[in-house]
Amino acid sequence: MKAGLSAVPMAIIPEKYYDRKVGSLYMFKDFAVQVKVGHGERIYLSATSTSSQDLGISLSGKKFLILDAAIESLKTYESGAILAEIIYHGNFINDENEKLTGNLNITLKGAANPFFSLSLDTAYAKRYAGGTQNVKLQHLDLNESIFDLEIVKRDVFDEYGDYVFMELPASRSGISSWGFTYIETGRQAPIKLKELIREQYHYVIKLPAGYELISPAVNITVDNAIGKLSISLRQEGNTIYSTREIELKKDLIQFNEFGAFNELWKAWMNPSLKKIVFKKAE
Repeated sequence: MKAGLSAVPMAIIPEKYYDRKVGSLYMFKDFAVQVKVGHGERIYLSATSTSSQDLGISLSGKKFLILDAAIESLKTYESGAILAEIIYHGNFINDENEKLTGNLNITLKGAANPFFSLSLDTAYAKRYAGGTQNVKLQHLDLNESIFDLEIVKRDVFDEYGDYVFMELPASRSGISSWGFTYIETGRQAPIKLKELIREQYHYVIKLPAGYELISPAVNITVDNAIGKLSISLRQEGNTIYSTREIELKKDLIQFNEFGAFNELWKAWMNPSLKKIVFKKAE
């Protein structure tokens, strides 16, 4: 391997498919290389594409099997389940020309942290919010990144008659990107989620004088064996306060837990709770 580092080829196998006595290429999810850095710490990089994070973190809950014919017995490494965190704090102003300006502070941890990509180019952070003009990296290491984005975004409103709709900013790599919106009728097989994750979005949005919030005030909280959720929305004067938080404590949901899971999932995936509706001043 270049850069004077030694690398060992690895196969990545989902834990539920691994059987020490049975081997099949169909079990292999992907391939990686194990690299020792620093004082002997191991990191895992994709063998087929550019890695934005150590695969030992981003593919938590998987087994890494050494592919070396010189080794007589199987040797594996396990990546424990690591909580991914996505935290947005934004302060914005919507002016009369429907231009959104302000500052967005983002913290990304665990599998959500694109450590390698940000190390190569801090402009990678622009992917996390539309209308980003400037990036200021506050902190970066393998476990956590923190950066500030200066936002200037036009045409943030969709107008229908006297009503105005605005989507609340959210990460493209969060739960909504998993493509799983509901439990199909009659399903009894367990649900395997992508990862353990915590997402938080806290926004303060100042509106032009005379705008009225049409979306009803919201204050939803759920706390059960699967996770926690909090969604709130309120208006004080010409300022909107919006909070959306979810944390998943389990990534394997059994049939008898579907009810508790739905309490969280239906509220989080509800499209009407991901946007705010105003009425323009006449």
